[in-house]
Amino acid sequence: MKKSMVFEGAVVTLLLLLTFLMLAMLFLPGNPERQVGSMEHVRYILPGADGMLYIFMDERIQAIDRAGNELWDYRIPDGWSICYGWSYQPDVMWSVAGGEYASPAVCNITAAAGDPIAFSGDGMLYVYLKPSDSRNSSGPIKGELIAISSDGRRQWALPLDSLRASLSENAYRDREKGPDFSDARVYAANGRVYVFHYYNETIIDREGHVLWSIANVSDPAAIDEEGYVYCVPSREPTPSYSQPFAPYVDRAGVPYVNMTDYRVPSAIIQAYYPNGSLYWTAYPGELLYRQYCGRCTMPLYHNHNGTLYAPLSSGIAALGRDGTIRWAVHLDKYDFPPFTYLTIFNETRESEGDFRLYGPMPFDSKGNVYLEYVSRDLIPYGSFTRQANKLYLITLSPEGREVSRTCFFADRYVCASDGIGYATNSSFNGHSPYSTAPSLTALASEAIMAFNISDGSLLWGYTFPVDEPVLVTVNESNAPEVCYIFANGGDGKYGSVIISDASVPEVINGNGMVYAYFRSVNYESPVVFNKTRCAYVSGIYAFDRNGTLCWSRRIGPDVSHLSVAGNGTIYYMSGGRLVITGMGAMAGFAFSALAYLFIRFICLGEVARAKARMSKNENRDRIMDFISKNPGSSLYEIARGTGINLGTVRYHLFILGMSHKIVACKTDRKYVRYFTNSGSYSEEAQLIFSLMRRKATGGMLRLILEKPGISNVEAARELGIKESVVCRCMKELSDKGVIDKGPDGGYFVKEAKREHVAAAMRRI
Repeated sequence: MKKSMVFEGAVVTLLLLLTFLMLAMLFLPGNPERQVGSMEHVRYILPGADGMLYIFMDERIQAIDRAGNELWDYRIPDGWSICYGWSYQPDVMWSVAGGEYASPAVCNITAAAGDPIAFSGDGMLYVYLKPSDSRNSSGPIKGELIAISSDGRRQWALPLDSLRASLSENAYRDREKGPDFSDARVYAANGRVYVFHYYNETIIDREGHVLWSIANVSDPAAIDEEGYVYCVPSREPTPSYSQPFAPYVDRAGVPYVNMTDYRVPSAIIQAYYPNGSLYWTAYPGELLYRQYCGRCTMPLYHNHNGTLYAPLSSGIAALGRDGTIRWAVHLDKYDFPPFTYLTIFNETRESEGDFRLYGPMPFDSKGNVYLEYVSRDLIPYGSFTRQANKLYLITLSPEGREVSRTCFFADRYVCASDGIGYATNSSFNGHSPYSTAPSLTALASEAIMAFNISDGSLLWGYTFPVDEPVLVTVNESNAPEVCYIFANGGDGKYGSVIISDASVPEVINGNGMVYAYFRSVNYESPVVFNKTRCAYVSGIYAFDRNGTLCWSRRIGPDVSHLSVAGNGTIYYMSGGRLVITGMGAMAGFAFSALAYLFIRFICLGEVARAKARMSKNENRDRIMDFISKNPGSSLYEIARGTGINLGTVRYHLFILGMSHKIVACKTDRKYVRYFTNSGSYSEEAQLIFSLMRRKATGGMLRLILEKPGISNVEAARELGIKESVVCRCMKELSDKGVIDKGPDGGYFVKEAKREHVAAAMRRI
């Protein structure tokens, strides 16, 4: 038998095995998992680029790759600690007396420890640190921003003060993170770092040098793709302006959040050029309203349609990047009934509502805007908010037209994506949190449901199973995992009451799937270590968009930091270890190997045969010569210029491309254009040549370069075209970062693009 036939047979066999492996991992219900070393006191997991994860612990940060391999371990310098931001969430204070569970003592909306102040971007990890001895200090946090490179080395450190938010003894639950939190926020893009701190927005280059700063800013600024900065000046709050979630004061007048300086947004929006000079100032017509959804800037920028959104107390306004108000929607609270709810003290109260951007999904991929009208005193996203909450959602089209107005009832609204919202409910089962159970194994369940935001219809629902519970004895080490509220009752009477708790602590969506972590726990109370029994069911469940359960996995009851990577890999913390599961990692390997073999032995085999036929060809030489003399030409321009029919040109372009003689680009989104692959045409040069090849944009660029500062009216008169055509061309050139609009309305070619435009003019 010939060696080539044996080799081809081996390749085919390997392809079949890899295909079977990938299909098995895609469709089998159980998915492999692996655990990554012991990690104590994990506080947060930050996803980075290319599947990298940054694990934040007490005094160190560890980077691991998508396979769980440690890349580096950065130790926080002595005298410093990771600084956490402050966020608002429902806070429940529990009272424990004599080892027995008692009624909640306080229930309020207050501040709590948020995520570490960090951002991963541009190949760097930026982290804000605070002095370790700053607990209970007054005045600003004298912190510093550090930059950690991809190899785990600190590149630079920059001192930056930030506003201190201290929680009083009454309000503080999470003592391990320290009582002082910061208002700082970090963002990186366009080769720059943007830091909001103590009502300032500071712009820093990649080397850690301050470029410029904006003072008296209410919230983190919005940054567009070209580096323009949009912000809102701050103002002192007044009684007439009841900004929701201000530092909370209880009935006795005791502050739960101590802040030396608290400010709210004003009624002004300002835009700044990337160099720090003021671009424009706009007035939406009323005071802006602070929002709390993800990395919430003020105003908010949506790159889908290049629109700035200004949340108002009565609705929302949309502005263009030039400061013009495109539309504004004002809503009336009297169109909605008041919120009535039952407190944990069995008191019936009415609550005023607020209009805000819908936290789980302010915008969708189509540019629709989602507003919510919710109770000011009962946030429907908190872990402890477990009464049937009423939520009104208003959908606005990208043009500001109201599409729908719907009302929902659920315990907790957890996430949303592409017009579908997800919520959890225990009211389906007649169960309330921390109630009692008739027996140890009578576990309570929870349900997850998906609803159509536009019409309010229920799409699907799933009740988590509670069969086959795990039975354990509570001891000092596992008590925090299985009992959320516990105290060692000593040797006294125990087992007289069985506490029941069922919850869905985390629900996330990603990769076209919805992943939910469900836990249900029953345990005897009061708790006596090494005697008290506990029964629990805990697992991760994966659903597709239609509500079909694709797979589930039983896990321990102490899961946190559930997240999903783009390839469908699930990772979470459990028992001090990072666990990686799902089909993503192994199936990704199989797919990669399969793709490699296919490309290497099939596609590249054809390429090799094409290269073998690359001997001198008259038509191909004519096409190559034409592209060299006319860079940026399209298929039709090449066919017209060489006199060769389209089919023949298309074939030879394919051969030239496969042999790396030419490159094809579609930077102007209109035509595929071709350049010689000599390395002489950068991406910017290809963009300029492509724009210059088009009659309208090419003529506009020539005119702006020759007459900088020309207006739309003047350009229309010079070129003899309609002003609407000029406006469309100017917008495209501006969106692509080729031109800038000056303060007087005239247009200029950007300094970095002038040489490319001039070079293209000489060649075309």
